[in-house]
Amino acid sequence: MNNFLLAQNSKLILYPSLGIDVNIRISIFIFLAIVVTGFQKPQKKTQSKFQLLFVGNYHAGEISANSGETWYGLFPSESGYELLATKIMVKAAHDIIVDQDPSQQSGLKVSVDQPSRPLFLVKGPFPFKNGSIKSVFSGHQYLTSIHHLILNLGDTIQYNLTTTGELIEGHSSFTNFKVNLTFGKIHQTVATMRGTDEDGPPSILWAGDLDRDGKLDLLLDLTNHYNASEPTLFLSSQATEGKLVAKVASHRSVGC
Repeated sequence: MNNFLLAQNSKLILYPSLGIDVNIRISIFIFLAIVVTGFQKPQKKTQSKFQLLFVGNYHAGEISANSGETWYGLFPSESGYELLATKIMVKAAHDIIVDQDPSQQSGLKVSVDQPSRPLFLVKGPFPFKNGSIKSVFSGHQYLTSIHHLILNLGDTIQYNLTTTGELIEGHSSFTNFKVNLTFGKIHQTVATMRGTDEDGPPSILWAGDLDRDGKLDLLLDLTNHYNASEPTLFLSSQATEGKLVAKVASHRSVGC
């Protein structure tokens, strides 16, 4: 007995043809295929991601940014820090580690169209705007031991940044290392690392209100090796319910 195909719940099922002409069978199949496809849920558009970048030199393949792109840079100002839209330039540069010939330029150099150097550059699906940014910490403080850092965003807005870990005997490095953030009754572990490198421990680079929602944002270097850096940006505006911040971007690069 001849058979014909019928579309059902996005699957093709074989049924007896019951003597239906082959052209009619094909028409039925095409019609049902169109109907089934029409009822399928449309795919959600992928939202562009946040990106993090720094002025300086990179090895080939470490960045995907291009000249002419607009990023927002956190620049030092008379009152502290300000966020400014800036054009970046990405040019070929000599890589002193990789390039054996002085004329070779396998590396990349990132610069900006501003006279000063930004602490970092960011872009992504958030309406960043030019203007002053409240900052409560900037620098490079290693998180080498059990830390307790108080970050006051305002007179009554106090956050506590703490770290925990299991000290490796005879070393100043940790296993099961965690970075925790607390505000009021909300406690969140923002980062967990299997281990830290005593010659290149993680650190806090900046804290403030980058997205201007009155809540704390963080930039932490979550490196696990002395020859690598992994600055990671956490924004409060992207946090889910019951959380203080969400990791939105990180950028890992190596030295030699």
